[in-house]
Amino acid sequence: MMSESIRDGYKITEIGEMPEEWEIVKLYNYADKITSGGTPNREMKEYFLNGNISWIKTAELRDREIYNSEEKITDLGLSESSAKVFPINTVLIAMYGATIGKLGILKEKCATNQACCAIICNNNSYEYLLYYLLNSREKLISLGAGAGQPNISQGILKWFQIPFPPRTAPYR
Repeated sequence: MMSESIRDGYKITEIGEMPEEWEIVKLYNYADKITSGGTPNREMKEYFLNGNISWIKTAELRDREIYNSEEKITDLGLSESSAKVFPINTVLIAMYGATIGKLGILKEKCATNQACCAIICNNNSYEYLLYYLLNSREKLISLGAGAGQPNISQGILKWFQIPFPPRTAPYR
C-alpha cells in the first residue's frame, strides 16, 4: 500500500498512522533473536528438585516485569531438555492457551516453557516492543485464529509488522 499524507509530519500506512520519518519493519528485522523455551521431563524429579534456575510459565506473564518464577529447574534439567536461559530484558509473549497474548519482560535471567516466545532485543528498545505488542494484542490473537484454539506461532510473530522510529532518534 502506498503511504499517503494525512497531516503535516504524518503518513497513513498499512499498519496505521505514523510519523513520516518512521518505517515499518518485520519483527525478525527488529529483534536480535526470536525463539521459545522448553519443558524438562516432569517425570525426572532431579530436573526440578532444589532447582536454582528460574523457569517461567505463561501463567506468570502479566503484562509487566518479571523478577522471579514460581518454579525453578536444575542445571541438569536445563542441559537435558530444550529449555534455555534468556537474558535480562527479553520480551516474552504467550503463544497459545488461556494466556495467549500475555506479555512479560525479564528482569532476571530465566528459562521458559515452550508456550513462551522469547524476543531478544539488544538495541535497548525492548520496552518499546513490549508496549507496542501489548497495544497490538487483539490483532496478534486474530492473526492466530483458526480451527480450534488460537495460536500465535513464532512465524506469525517473526512476520508481524511494527512501526520503527529512525535509528538516529534518542531512546528514552
